[in-house]
Amino acid sequence: MPRYLIQFRAGLGDLVRAGLSRELDSLRVEYADDSAILVHTDAPEKKLCSLTYVRNCFRVLDEVQRGELSGALGELANRLRRSKVLPSSARGEPFRLMFSVDGQLIGAQPAARSRLSAAIERQTGGRQHARGGRGVEFWVIGRRDYGRFLFGLRLQRPPATATAAGALAPDLATLLVLAGEPQRDDVFLDPFAGSGAVVTARAAWPYRELICADIVRSGVPRVPRLRMLTEDARTLQSIADHSVNMIVTDPPWYEFERGVDDFNEFMRATLATLVRVLVPSGSRLVMLMSRQRAPSVAALWKDGGLALRGEISILVNGHPASVLIGGIG
Repeated sequence: MPRYLIQFRAGLGDLVRAGLSRELDSLRVEYADDSAILVHTDAPEKKLCSLTYVRNCFRVLDEVQRGELSGALGELANRLRRSKVLPSSARGEPFRLMFSVDGQLIGAQPAARSRLSAAIERQTGGRQHARGGRGVEFWVIGRRDYGRFLFGLRLQRPPATATAAGALAPDLATLLVLAGEPQRDDVFLDPFAGSGAVVTARAAWPYRELICADIVRSGVPRVPRLRMLTEDARTLQSIADHSVNMIVTDPPWYEFERGVDDFNEFMRATLATLVRVLVPSGSRLVMLMSRQRAPSVAALWKDGGLALRGEISILVNGHPASVLIGGIG
């Protein structure tokens, strides 16, 4: 089964692992840290490269014992001379060599780099080039607490989507939606829609209807079967009782703007409305919250009749946060 090293934004590890398990066939995790995961999967490479929360993806071609980098490069060069591990797609293509150790790009000793480059040239017929331009990239990668250097081919991915200031990043929005297990017949709601990052992410899977609500909206993209409401999440007067299957949302955290009592009152009223609009059996709720607020919000879930089935700790721009996962029924 092919092996891949997948890199993602630091702090999202457990959420990425959960997302990959839902999106990739026959997934087996060999190693994971806070910004990378080494997996075995039969999923098509096109699928891997299309995942919005993946920053870089490498097809692992070989590996050697981790130690001094120059010695590892020499061992890789010897192995390439003895075996045909490089893909046919690299034949005749110019290539670059890159080296990353514990998340940092580094240089390599020139003689060792040249030995590896010559071995690649001999097997592919391509020529090494210094920077930019057409061609392929071969990487030697070492990760903390993993005792091998990985030698891999970097897979080509679409350019990352720019994120508006203050908006939820597309990778995190997608992972939150995946945590809610989207289904084809969902009526989906984000009651704190803002710029629409979560609704946009949910639109990538089949659905019956999308609803985004907020007191203030800015730049919500137009997608099919989308209902846009300028309404307070504490009331949502236009949404009928028991009409929503799935809610994914990032409400205000109010860590500094208000006192705890005000926040609890705000969240209690919001949760009462979410319970009202959710169908009473099999509905799903995913909520992003500051880790500081998460215990009190989890208690309010229970008091309001919501079941908390899971909690995943992440970092959002370096800030500790929690993803609360549950629902009704």
